[in-house]
Amino acid sequence: KANPTLEGWRVQIYFESGNNSKTLATNARERFLELFPDHGAYLSFNEPYYKVRVGDFRTRMDAEGFRQMVITEFPNSYVVPDKVLYNRLK
Repeated sequence: KANPTLEGWRVQIYFESGNNSKTLATNARERFLELFPDHGAYLSFNEPYYKVRVGDFRTRMDAEGFRQMVITEFPNSYVVPDKVLYNRLK
């Protein structure tokens, strides 16, 4: 059965294009999962950009709070609206 999604928020920790962007995106995702294993990390490719978005939050405020936890490791992170996985909501 498919995991239902709903409108929510994630923290984007990586956004880049270029030769090494896929490798760098994969590395960012893996580093995030080592530091925050209880949160989802989603890599996507939307020509020409690789993105890594993390977490599944119902409100922007929840996502902003989580961003404060990851900002030292991922200083360019920011909150974005996204479809989130219902069963991953914190």
